[in-house]
Amino acid sequence: MGALAYLAAGGALASVAFIAAVLWVAVFCGVGFEQTNRLVHWPGTPSAMSLYSFCFSRHAAFPTIYSGMRDKKMFPMVLFISFAARTLSYGLHGFMGVIA
Repeated sequence: MGALAYLAAGGALASVAFIAAVLWVAVFCGVGFEQTNRLVHWPGTPSAMSLYSFCFSRHAAFPTIYSGMRDKKMFPMVLFISFAARTLSYGLHGFMGVIA
């Protein structure tokens, strides 16, 4: 495998470690998960949506990944998996931010 593959694997591992760390702190360290009477914090919605949009629009590495792939027909699957993983991660962190 090339250096780009190892870099991508490291990024994926770092994302999993980050999610695990946030969950660990939230569950076992008593931070967050406080019961409130409101379901949504509406004043924070514009900031949340702009952050969400920013995170999905800043993927400059995809052309490099595409050019480095042996089987370029797999690129749509790479995009799908990448965006699905990011959506799950951002959604999980957003959910934790809402309930905290």
